[in-house]
Amino acid sequence: MDLKTGGKLNLQGKPLLPATASVLRSVYAGFSTNFSLKVPYMAGLFACMQANKHMIGMAEKVSGREISPGTAQMISAALTGIEVSLFLGPLEMVRIQGQNCGKGGIVDATRAVYNSAPTPRTMFGAVNAFSRGLNATTHRELKYCLGQFVLCGAIADQVRTVRPPFWCVGGLRPRILTMLLSMRRWPR
Repeated sequence: MDLKTGGKLNLQGKPLLPATASVLRSVYAGFSTNFSLKVPYMAGLFACMQANKHMIGMAEKVSGREISPGTAQMISAALTGIEVSLFLGPLEMVRIQGQNCGKGGIVDATRAVYNSAPTPRTMFGAVNAFSRGLNATTHRELKYCLGQFVLCGAIADQVRTVRPPFWCVGGLRPRILTMLLSMRRWPR
């Protein structure tokens, strides 16, 4: 049923195969942009987290003061959210503007964002065009990284305390569920 007219669904005179092909084209429109966004983003996310943990460990050694593992995890996660959003913001802008302009590829989308910069095009204008939405991206990524990495640390702590074999009665699943529901013991 056609939702606009209430009548029989009409594929506008197109046979089924071209209609299906147009649906598939619309599904994969922007695939290269999304692929070029997600792969480096996830690699950068985990690399930044490890680098931040290492830097916090070095700062602890230099200062002679130790902070709790939970606090170190939270600081690392917050820094990771900020660092990743600096990388992710411009790429997301390219992806979103590319979708708005009907440009699927990364090169076409980048050109569309660059062309949206005010003329005459200066370096400041281009940076401004690519950094639109950076504040919103930073807020989102900061919360996401805090949630993801703090929970990863809490679950890793729980898994470390399980005595093998963890698949026996009681096992790992109830411990993780209890830890997620209570969150009393973590961060220390």
